[in-house]
Amino acid sequence: ELVFWKEVRLGTYKAATKPPAATVNLAKSAGDERRQALYAERVPYLVVCGESKRLVDLVVDPWDYLASNGRLRINAHYYIAKALIPPMERLLRDCLGADVRRWYMEQPRIQRLAFSLSSFAASLAVSAKSLGEMHKAAGIRRHLLDKHCFLCDRL
Repeated sequence: ELVFWKEVRLGTYKAATKPPAATVNLAKSAGDERRQALYAERVPYLVVCGESKRLVDLVVDPWDYLASNGRLRINAHYYIAKALIPPMERLLRDCLGADVRRWYMEQPRIQRLAFSLSSFAASLAVSAKSLGEMHKAAGIRRHLLDKHCFLCDRL
């Protein structure tokens, strides 16, 4: 599950420093105040790839991500570094003395160019019907279209 659910306590944050869930909530309720989360209500968000280094600029509502039709990509590095490595570190460091974070940082990385499914399909001369089927792929199947390893770029 890639969706984070965090509590939002609007009215208690300083003007310039809002957490990611509050940022998503404010963006969602910009047109309609009735959509604003209640005090201490949990708000879902995803972290996507982008130009900014600030986390609040990289978070989106899960419904906005689904509506993007593949234009937004999940920030795999963030999820690995912030959600997977810390519990693995606690487990393996105490049991085996392994440094998971150092191991992950030493792995070679391939910089992949961002592309849209439509440009990829056009370059391979895929029919419009099969492209529509790729866009309709539900849930995790959409992410399994790319069979390359995230770390080494091998098939």
